[in-house]
Amino acid sequence: MRVLRLLILFALMLNINSAFAQAEFGEKNPRILILMDGSSSMIKEWNKQNTRFEAAAKIVDKLMDSVYSVNKDVEFALRVYGHQHPTSENNCYDTKLEVKFSRDNYTQMMLRMAALHTLGVSPIAYSLQQAAENDMTNLRENKYSLILITDGGESCEGDICKVVEELLKKKIDFKPYILSLVDYAPLKSQYACLGDYLLVTGPDDVDPVVGKIVESYRKSFIMPTATRKLMETVKAAPPSALKINIPITEIKTTIPDDPEPEPVVKAEPTKPAPIPIPVPTKPSNIKVQDARTPRAKETSTTLTTATNAPVGEVKKPVIIEQNNPKFEAPEPPRITEPVYTPLPTTPIAKTTETSKKVLEQKPITYTITREETGETSLQLYLTNGKGKYYESAPKVNLVDPRTGEVKYSFDRNVDAYGEPRPQKDIAPGVYDLTFPGKSGFMAPNIEVRASEKNRMDIVVSNGSLAFTYNNNPDRPVKEFAARVNVFLGHRNVTKQFCTEILEYEPGNYHIEINTNPISVRNVDLEFNAVVYLGIDEPGKVKVYNPKVYRSIQFYYQLGDSYKRFTPMDVKGDINQQEFLIQPGRYKIAYEQNPNSPQPKPTIKEFIIKSNVLTEITLD
Repeated sequence: MRVLRLLILFALMLNINSAFAQAEFGEKNPRILILMDGSSSMIKEWNKQNTRFEAAAKIVDKLMDSVYSVNKDVEFALRVYGHQHPTSENNCYDTKLEVKFSRDNYTQMMLRMAALHTLGVSPIAYSLQQAAENDMTNLRENKYSLILITDGGESCEGDICKVVEELLKKKIDFKPYILSLVDYAPLKSQYACLGDYLLVTGPDDVDPVVGKIVESYRKSFIMPTATRKLMETVKAAPPSALKINIPITEIKTTIPDDPEPEPVVKAEPTKPAPIPIPVPTKPSNIKVQDARTPRAKETSTTLTTATNAPVGEVKKPVIIEQNNPKFEAPEPPRITEPVYTPLPTTPIAKTTETSKKVLEQKPITYTITREETGETSLQLYLTNGKGKYYESAPKVNLVDPRTGEVKYSFDRNVDAYGEPRPQKDIAPGVYDLTFPGKSGFMAPNIEVRASEKNRMDIVVSNGSLAFTYNNNPDRPVKEFAARVNVFLGHRNVTKQFCTEILEYEPGNYHIEINTNPISVRNVDLEFNAVVYLGIDEPGKVKVYNPKVYRSIQFYYQLGDSYKRFTPMDVKGDINQQEFLIQPGRYKIAYEQNPNSPQPKPTIKEFIIKSNVLTEITLD
């Protein structure tokens, strides 16, 4: 009995020691949330080799590798905004957690970013709110930090600072970082309430910025707890004659001991400044102009060169802020208001040219090969039958051929090497294989054999791309043409007139339509399907310039700010110009007295409606 009591006492002491050790060295798991900008502007060029979105993915690649060199147990997650709805929808709730927190998920992060597309607007405040409420929940076992990678600011009138103060600050253990892919000075102050603002405007900035972040994290956030405690104990201990071997080898990092200095923003050479736009009476919390500095040629009166600015559907007029703090808004000029006149229309015969094409349904051609593995699985390969395989991810149904009941439904997807992921929960049997939404595209009586890997190679046809006018599909889109190329690709651009229907291999495509301003679209083109891209019918603007003002600038509303653009396909001369233009809110700015010491612009606002001529006189 005495021996039993001693054993129980010994066990209690062990538990107490274990609890003490855990209290001493135990700590929450470090988690880092990457908040990625997926808005339409991220398709713009970052350098000659990469778009801004590609650059952001490479930064995440470098960051994860560097963090893992310090602590391989750090958990990463990826939330993206502005990537599910185009700018025309102005969806201010477009945010999604694309990769959940987990350890060693580098491959998953890289694959997911490679599959995403830049499409819409920037609901940053709402994304931060969703991150605080849904992603950073387990505060008892985890500690959190956040890194925002972006090229602009809020475009949905959200209050970032309010979200930070009320929600995010309570969840963050280490102050967030904001990595800006453009050098636009006002952004730094606008993000001051969120965290530390760092510029990554070129490849040479990546290593220093990542090094600065990891070095800051290493000291108090991501270093393995036991190692840090041991180092702190050694630093605090008095000098001793004993030689102590500290296992510093557990910390493998190439980051220098001294943190890199803050990036220095060099002053740009003096250039002709764009005509300023008046400050709104009630500005939103963050207003961001196009980050690019306008080139001198953009102030030319010859309006023939297009920009690559995306077109977004407007909601309400908001005037962008003026960069110059000394600028005083001019008094509203006493000018003639724009004149709106319906354009003459001619009857248009109904046509099936682009509105009623249906791809010819062909029987599915396929082959099945089997291999004994002791496990039942089904792998679906999509091919052109000539050695090329596609990464399309359609939904697949396996249907009972006797009852028509769907027995299994799954999304086909591939791994990092392009191999379809095997479906292992399918019972052996005979099925009809169908693709929902592709009527008539079916492979009947597919046999899935037990204890074998059943590989099925399906020959698929191309998809087709067509254009149509919204609300008027019977009118051919004769006014415009498009440039079509594979998303993130820079070669093999196809010029397609918008009256044509052209076939393309299945994949994701980046499309630019030569409207004023240019319309940028992104579309997943599936096999055996026709995708119609809708365009709003244009209006026309006619600008009378009797006094021959030389510096004229055009702006269109995108979200809660105005973006500058240079019209193309302009007819007429400096005295009278006209061109087609997409529906929306616009401003025209010109200087009535450019020789004055501080010339003040005259601003005229106008609205463009489909099939309406808008006449503007520059007084």
